[in-house]
Amino acid sequence: MRSMGRVIALCFVFIQITTALRLQEKDIGIDTLNSMSRLELQPIARTAGMEVPFDLLNMTNKFKCASASNNTFGNLRASVSKEKMRACAHFLVSDIRTQLRAQIGKVEGRTVAWTLVTKDRLAIIPSQSEQIKNANMSTLLVSMELDNGAFAQRLCEEGYAVIDFSKWFHDNPNPKFQWSTKMRYSKIKFTMPGMLVDMQMENVYMDFDVFWLHDPVPYFRSFEADLVFGTHWDTPQAINAGLWYQSGNASTQLKYMFATIWSLFEKHMTDTAAMEPYGLFDQNALTTMLGVLSGNQACSETQKGVFDAFCNDALDMKKEVQREAGQVKVKQLDNDRIVSSVMAEHDENTLGVHVLTYIPFTSFNQKVMVAKQAEIFHGSPNYYEAVPSTTQYLAWDGIIKGSSSAQHYCGYASCAMARVLPVLLYLGKATQRAVILPKELDRGGFTWFGEQIIDLGAGSDGPVEIRESNFLYNSRLNVSAMFPAAQLHIDIDNWMGMQITMRHGETPQTYSLRAQAGGLNVVEHLLGFLGLPEVQKAKTILMSFPSNDYREGQFQSLMDDETCAIDQADSAWIWSESRYCNPAQEIEAAKRTSKLDGWLKQRGFHDPFNTGSICHHQ
Repeated sequence: MRSMGRVIALCFVFIQITTALRLQEKDIGIDTLNSMSRLELQPIARTAGMEVPFDLLNMTNKFKCASASNNTFGNLRASVSKEKMRACAHFLVSDIRTQLRAQIGKVEGRTVAWTLVTKDRLAIIPSQSEQIKNANMSTLLVSMELDNGAFAQRLCEEGYAVIDFSKWFHDNPNPKFQWSTKMRYSKIKFTMPGMLVDMQMENVYMDFDVFWLHDPVPYFRSFEADLVFGTHWDTPQAINAGLWYQSGNASTQLKYMFATIWSLFEKHMTDTAAMEPYGLFDQNALTTMLGVLSGNQACSETQKGVFDAFCNDALDMKKEVQREAGQVKVKQLDNDRIVSSVMAEHDENTLGVHVLTYIPFTSFNQKVMVAKQAEIFHGSPNYYEAVPSTTQYLAWDGIIKGSSSAQHYCGYASCAMARVLPVLLYLGKATQRAVILPKELDRGGFTWFGEQIIDLGAGSDGPVEIRESNFLYNSRLNVSAMFPAAQLHIDIDNWMGMQITMRHGETPQTYSLRAQAGGLNVVEHLLGFLGLPEVQKAKTILMSFPSNDYREGQFQSLMDDETCAIDQADSAWIWSESRYCNPAQEIEAAKRTSKLDGWLKQRGFHDPFNTGSICHHQ
């Protein structure tokens, strides 16, 4: 059972991504949404008496699945030379300063953008590095893992500039607290600036959920400050500790400032506070020290918690701080050119966007999905097919119409998606295609997005590659590279059709037939379609079919046992059980949170995902 804190945090993330997706939808109607797909494919027309070049009604062989492939880093490790592996292993056991000097040598000539990474961010590292490069900066990765350098070594072997703190954390246990994510995060953030001052290295610190749209360095330099901070969307006077610029000729007094922050942070931290996102954390610690430096800091005298103790201790050091760090010049920006927000809004003047959540250290993958919806995520060159990739795609054709006969006239929730999404994911796994998440329009005119309900926490560890629900509508998508496209449709009256469009703008080839009375079920029809050579060759497959209750066993019985490795007992990669199959606890927790009351009551949530249709395994 998850703790109540985790439950509330997940609910906040749920509301955040819901709100952000709503804003992206704006006030467009369903007809406009349907026509927005940049593939511009025609709907499948019913035809009669046409020769059908395939026979689905006499399917005798079981469906054979595609061979699995690793789509993140491939099998590149196998091709890494032993010499390079030994070099990385030797380098990563050296002290932090030695590592830093060696890696800075790789990125000379550009401002260094350094960021903290963990294994759950593996899939996004190539695209983020590319986006940083396009903003005229060089990427320096700092591993936070407690794995004796294994993750950092993997990144080193792949050619990334990386330094590793795991040996330092191993060799320096703290008797007062655990090296939790928060404590490792803070230790690194308050240690690196001093070392970079010694090296006179111009740098930008960025949380990994910052997305650069343009080169920000000339703008930062224009202020002639030692440190330049962004601000927060909801508190414009507060700095954003998730992003700052440090000048290459910054005052050496920066070393004292950051070292003092860590010294007080460590002094007042407890084991309980180290495991909590709020209380004393990097944001308010850094803000407090800057307030002491400027002479504007005030602290509570009640001493209720670790932050109050930290604040008063820092305030007692006011004279020393102002003497030892008084030459540090700090510039605080408005939240305009450098934006931080849960909505990821931006315009042509925006240099970068920091996607936030209401709770620190919550799901990074959810933030990436928000960035994709807002089109601030650029991806690697082949993500949106600017450089055509070998990836093949599987998606729903258009928008799921919940209040249609084929979808059983769903009510005011995404009940059709709850039945459709597992089918798409199973078939995506079987065919080794990336699954584009669907959208659903409910009876109340409310659009639901697949990102709201799928468990994105698995990231690249899931067996299916995921694309965002507006992938086919994204202005960055190279449409021509998405062909050939196959559209597959099954209707409730046992009519079925297939349409193949070889190139963008070409007239499609359309075939349709009606199954015999008492013919095959929908799952068999879909697998029959997918077994056709014409469909298997398609870059993109778009499907639409009645949303019945489909069980794992139906798929397994029709799939080849040797080529289809679908484990009926392991469905965790499809949906988040706490969110999808047992939402009552999270909904009640959210209702007790005043910020969410109005939204939940407005939607009249009872069972928002009609979970009975997919939670039969519980």
